Formats: sequence, C-alpha cells, structure tokens
Amino acid sequence: MVAIGNRILKIDTMKVGKLEGFSAEEPLSCSVDKLIDGVQFVCKHDGEITELSMCQWLTTRLTSAFLDGMVKIWEDRNALPLAVLRPHDGHPVNSATFLTAPHRPDHIVFIIGGPLNREVKIWTSASDEGWLLPSDAESWQFNQTLELRSSAESKVEDAFFNQVVALPRAGLFLLANAKKNAIYAIHIDYGPYPAATRVDYIAEFIVTMPILSLTGTSDSLPGGEHIVQVYCVQTQAIQQYALDLTHPATSPPMHINPISTNSLSNLQKMTK
Repeated sequence: MVAIGNRILKIDTMKVGKLEGFSAEEPLSCSVDKLIDGVQFVCKHDGEITELSMCQWLTTRLTSAFLDGMVKIWEDRNALPLAVLRPHDGHPVNSATFLTAPHRPDHIVFIIGGPLNREVKIWTSASDEGWLLPSDAESWQFNQTLELRSSAESKVEDAFFNQVVALPRAGLFLLANAKKNAIYAIHIDYGPYPAATRVDYIAEFIVTMPILSLTGTSDSLPGGEHIVQVYCVQTQAIQQYALDLTHPATSPPMHINPISTNSLSNLQKMTK
C-alpha cells in the first residue's frame, strides 16, 4: 500500500515484477491516472494524506490520516471508509498507527498523533470482545490523551518535532524529538479488554544528535522482558541503540550509547 498525494494505491510487486520491460536499471513508470497491471486504485481523498498504516493482524485493514484533521479506517476492497474520526478538533493529523496486543490479536489499539506528534491520543474498539472479525462498519472509542509540554520554550514548534514508531510486541511506541535530541519510550498497558488500555509510563532517552528518521525492533526474552533496538538516521551518522527500560518511570533522562555507528560520509562513499 502506498499513498501518493491524495490517493491510496495497492501494488502487487510480484505481478509488476513480471511485466515486460521491468528491470532494476530501468524502473517502470506509471501515471496515477492510467494505472498499469498490478497497481490497483483503492481510494481518493479531498486533502493530502500525511500517514498510511496497515493493521498487523488484519492486513486488509488500513488507516489514513490527513492535513484536514480527519482519520479514516478502510477495508482495502471497499471504496468507502469503515470509520471516520476527527481526533484533534480539526487540527492536522501527523500519524495514525495500529498496535496489536501480542497475547490477543483481536485487541487492537489505535494511536493518533496531532501536529508535530506532540499530542497523542489512544483509541480502542468499542466492543468488549475486541476486533474479532471483519465487518462493514467500525465503532471506536477514545481512551486517553498524552500531551507533551515544554517549560523551556514558549512556542511548541521550537520544543517538539516528533516522529513515531510502534513496537506492538513490546507494548511501546517511540517518539523521536528532533528538537531536543531525545527519544520518548511510551509503554502501553493493554489490560484485559480493549477499553482498559492505558499509557502506564514514559521514559526519556537522550542522544547526541538530532534524529531525522528511525525504526525499531523488539525481541522477547524467556523471562518476559523485551530487548528493544532502535535504528536512527541522524544528522551525521546512522546509529543503532539498545533501550534499557528497566529503570523506573520517575528516574532522570537516561543517556544511551550507540551499539554501532556508520558516518553518513562513509555510507555515501560506499554507494558511489
């Protein structure tokens, strides 16, 4: 699934890869108004799409967020959305992503970030049974708001520019603040049923350089703990970090040291 401007397209990479004339050296070009075989039109919106996310359990379900403040949940075979939300009072939505509880795949959490991803809201299925089967309509309820504030900066745009990564198995979503060289690890307590889902702690980690983009992974240990690895593209390096989340939530900001580092200049030399 890809979002281009105000359109969502579904690309069958196997089918496109078999088309005549396809090669890595000469990629195929495709107009959004005249799609080729293997590229399917899903839906079109009035405004520009800011985020597109797929559910980990029901891969036919996806969500899209818009500059006009709307969030829509889709079934990829239907032209009309299953649900429409306006979570931030009409302000632009910068991120929208699903988290699936590892012990209950029908327990789906919906995390939506407003401007700069400074205010994050948690939504869950309105059904106590969770998200069991596909349907033609969805009912979601608002659970909790996490709002980040700064006492040092009067303007929020000077204090925050957050990017979001979800790690469902560890029950985490990460906010990387490029303005403060910080990563906020926010832990989700899924609870026994969807409506009980809550944020139960947040930990701050300090890095040495602003983060331009990031991704992460988590692995489970026999005792139930998770090893969280974060991979960051920063202004002068690409670095891998390991987050230690065993500290109490009230502890001061924790500095994390890179496990491995590649300078951007070295990487650029390698690709030439």
